[in-house]
Amino acid sequence: MLDAKEDASPIIELVKGSVRRYRDALYWVTDTAPNYSELKLNWSAHTDLLFNNQLLIPLQWLDQNYPHLVGEDLMVKGRQGGERIRFEKSQNSISLKNYLQQQGIPSWLRDQVLLIEFDNEICAVFLPE
Repeated sequence: MLDAKEDASPIIELVKGSVRRYRDALYWVTDTAPNYSELKLNWSAHTDLLFNNQLLIPLQWLDQNYPHLVGEDLMVKGRQGGERIRFEKSQNSISLKNYLQQQGIPSWLRDQVLLIEFDNEICAVFLPE
């Protein structure tokens, strides 16, 4: 792992997870990560978003990070690949992949992000913990 090229993503697979390298650090990654790729939920953003009786997105997080979306009719969905995001109507959109890389989100977590769509445009990203 230490000798792999700087831009490589080496993995050592083990029984209950894997050891991965990202940006000069090693991470233990379990195999129990949720897969949200098929998820598609309507959210009125007046209360916490629950899915299967579990908290998915707290309303407090939305209020702190994207207060202009509170109370709006939103669509929450999993990442498919190739998406673009625009945080404000006045901004240009950027690829979600580039945004996640800029934010330092490791590749194995990128499929766990939840995309928040308003007016048919992705305008927020939530990474469950």
